[in-house]
Amino acid sequence: MIPIHTFNGTHREVGYQVGQLFSEQIHWIMDQHEELQNRLKPYIATADGRRRFDTFLALNTAIYPELVEELKSIAAGADYSFEDLFLAHLRGEILPFDIHQDVAGCSTCTLKNDDILVMGHNEDAMLRFRDFLYLADVTITGSQRFM
Repeated sequence: MIPIHTFNGTHREVGYQVGQLFSEQIHWIMDQHEELQNRLKPYIATADGRRRFDTFLALNTAIYPELVEELKSIAAGADYSFEDLFLAHLRGEILPFDIHQDVAGCSTCTLKNDDILVMGHNEDAMLRFRDFLYLADVTITGSQRFM
Protein backbone atom coordinates (compact mmCIF):
# COMPACT_ATOMS: atom_id res chain seq x y z
CA MET A 1 0.00 0.00 0.00
CA ILE A 2 1.33 3.43 -0.91
CA PRO A 3 1.16 5.85 2.06
CA ILE A 4 -0.55 9.24 1.76
CA HIS A 5 1.05 12.30 3.39
CA THR A 6 -0.71 15.65 3.75
CA PHE A 7 1.17 18.94 3.38
CA ASN A 8 -0.19 22.48 3.73
CA GLY A 9 1.35 25.93 3.36
CA THR A 10 3.33 28.00 0.91
CA HIS A 11 5.65 26.30 -1.58
CA ARG A 12 8.50 27.07 0.81
CA GLU A 13 6.64 25.59 3.81
CA VAL A 14 5.49 22.48 1.95
CA GLY A 15 9.00 21.88 0.61
CA TYR A 16 10.49 22.19 4.07
CA GLN A 17 7.89 19.76 5.49
CA VAL A 18 8.69 17.22 2.77
CA GLY A 19 12.43 17.62 3.33
CA GLN A 20 12.12 17.13 7.07
CA LEU A 21 9.78 14.14 6.79
CA PHE A 22 11.94 12.36 4.23
CA SER A 23 15.41 13.57 5.23
CA GLU A 24 16.74 10.10 5.94
CA GLN A 25 15.37 8.68 2.69
CA ILE A 26 16.66 11.63 0.66
CA HIS A 27 20.17 11.17 2.04
CA TRP A 28 20.11 7.42 1.47
CA ILE A 29 18.79 7.61 -2.09
CA MET A 30 21.04 10.47 -3.16
CA ASP A 31 24.13 8.89 -1.62
CA GLN A 32 23.33 5.64 -3.50
CA HIS A 33 22.49 7.47 -6.75
CA GLU A 34 25.32 6.18 -8.95
CA GLU A 35 24.51 8.40 -11.94
CA LEU A 36 24.49 11.48 -9.73
CA GLN A 37 27.74 10.60 -8.00
CA ASN A 38 29.67 9.13 -10.95
CA ARG A 39 28.34 10.95 -14.01
CA LEU A 40 26.28 14.06 -13.29
CA LYS A 41 28.44 15.66 -10.60
CA PRO A 42 31.67 15.12 -12.54
CA TYR A 43 29.98 16.47 -15.68
CA ILE A 44 28.92 19.75 -14.06
CA ALA A 45 32.49 20.14 -12.81
CA THR A 46 33.39 20.76 -16.48
CA ALA A 47 32.89 24.14 -18.14
CA ASP A 48 30.25 22.74 -20.52
CA GLY A 49 28.41 20.94 -17.74
CA ARG A 50 28.41 23.99 -15.46
CA ARG A 51 27.10 26.16 -18.29
CA ARG A 52 24.24 23.72 -18.97
CA PHE A 53 23.41 23.40 -15.26
CA ASP A 54 23.39 27.18 -14.75
CA THR A 55 21.21 27.64 -17.86
CA PHE A 56 18.66 25.09 -16.63
CA LEU A 57 18.63 26.66 -13.16
CA ALA A 58 18.14 30.18 -14.57
CA LEU A 59 15.34 29.04 -16.90
CA ASN A 60 13.53 27.11 -14.19
CA THR A 61 13.90 29.97 -11.72
CA ALA A 62 12.46 32.42 -14.27
CA ILE A 63 9.55 30.20 -15.36
CA TYR A 64 8.81 28.21 -12.16
CA PRO A 65 10.18 30.32 -9.28
CA GLU A 66 7.82 28.79 -6.73
CA LEU A 67 8.87 25.24 -7.66
CA VAL A 68 12.58 26.09 -7.46
CA GLU A 69 11.87 27.64 -4.05
CA GLU A 70 10.04 24.45 -3.04
CA LEU A 71 13.02 22.29 -4.06
CA LYS A 72 15.39 24.62 -2.19
CA SER A 73 13.17 24.19 0.85
CA ILE A 74 13.15 20.40 0.47
CA ALA A 75 16.94 20.56 0.48
CA ALA A 76 16.93 22.83 3.55
CA GLY A 77 14.44 20.61 5.40
CA ALA A 78 16.50 17.51 4.61
CA ASP A 79 19.81 19.27 5.28
CA TYR A 80 20.95 18.23 1.82
CA SER A 81 22.57 20.01 -1.13
CA PHE A 82 20.09 21.91 -3.31
CA GLU A 83 22.51 21.68 -6.23
CA ASP A 84 22.63 17.88 -5.98
CA LEU A 85 18.83 17.61 -5.71
CA PHE A 86 18.33 19.90 -8.70
CA LEU A 87 21.01 18.08 -10.66
CA ALA A 88 19.34 14.71 -9.99
CA HIS A 89 16.11 16.19 -11.41
CA LEU A 90 18.05 17.20 -14.55
CA ARG A 91 19.16 13.64 -15.21
CA GLY A 92 17.06 13.38 -18.38
CA GLU A 93 18.23 16.77 -19.62
CA ILE A 94 21.94 16.33 -18.87
CA LEU A 95 22.72 12.67 -19.66
CA PRO A 96 21.62 12.83 -23.33
CA PHE A 97 24.71 14.97 -23.94
CA ASP A 98 26.81 11.90 -23.14
CA ILE A 99 26.74 9.82 -26.34
CA HIS A 100 27.82 6.74 -24.40
CA GLN A 101 24.77 6.71 -22.14
CA ASP A 102 21.23 5.51 -22.85
CA VAL A 103 18.69 7.36 -20.71
CA ALA A 104 15.66 5.52 -19.40
CA GLY A 105 13.34 7.36 -17.13
CA CYS A 106 10.03 7.93 -15.52
CA SER A 107 6.83 8.56 -17.43
CA THR A 108 4.61 11.61 -17.10
CA CYS A 109 1.18 11.80 -18.72
CA THR A 110 -1.19 14.77 -18.85
CA LEU A 111 -4.88 14.93 -19.77
CA LYS A 112 -6.58 18.31 -20.05
CA ASN A 113 -9.94 19.44 -21.30
CA ASP A 114 -12.24 22.35 -20.42
CA ASP A 115 -13.29 20.76 -17.13
CA ILE A 116 -10.27 18.96 -15.71
CA LEU A 117 -6.52 18.70 -15.64
CA VAL A 118 -5.07 15.32 -14.66
CA MET A 119 -1.36 14.67 -14.46
CA GLY A 120 0.23 11.34 -13.60
CA HIS A 121 3.86 10.50 -12.98
CA ASN A 122 5.55 7.25 -12.13
CA GLU A 123 8.96 6.57 -10.64
CA ASP A 124 9.92 3.50 -12.62
CA ALA A 125 13.37 4.61 -13.68
CA MET A 126 15.27 3.26 -10.68
CA LEU A 127 14.25 0.28 -8.58
CA ARG A 128 15.85 1.85 -5.49
CA PHE A 129 12.90 4.28 -5.35
CA ARG A 130 10.28 1.53 -5.12
CA ASP A 131 10.11 1.38 -1.33
CA PHE A 132 10.03 5.17 -0.94
CA LEU A 133 6.97 6.02 -3.04
CA TYR A 134 4.12 7.97 -1.48
CA LEU A 135 1.13 10.07 -2.50
CA ALA A 136 1.15 13.72 -1.50
CA ASP A 137 -2.13 15.48 -0.68
CA VAL A 138 -1.03 19.12 -0.95
CA THR A 139 -2.76 22.42 -0.37
CA ILE A 140 -0.63 25.40 -1.36
CA THR A 141 -1.74 28.60 0.38
CA GLY A 142 -3.88 30.67 -1.99
CA SER A 143 -3.99 27.90 -4.58
CA GLN A 144 -5.88 24.71 -5.29
CA ARG A 145 -5.45 21.44 -3.51
CA PHE A 146 -3.84 18.64 -5.50
CA MET A 147 -2.74 15.06 -4.98
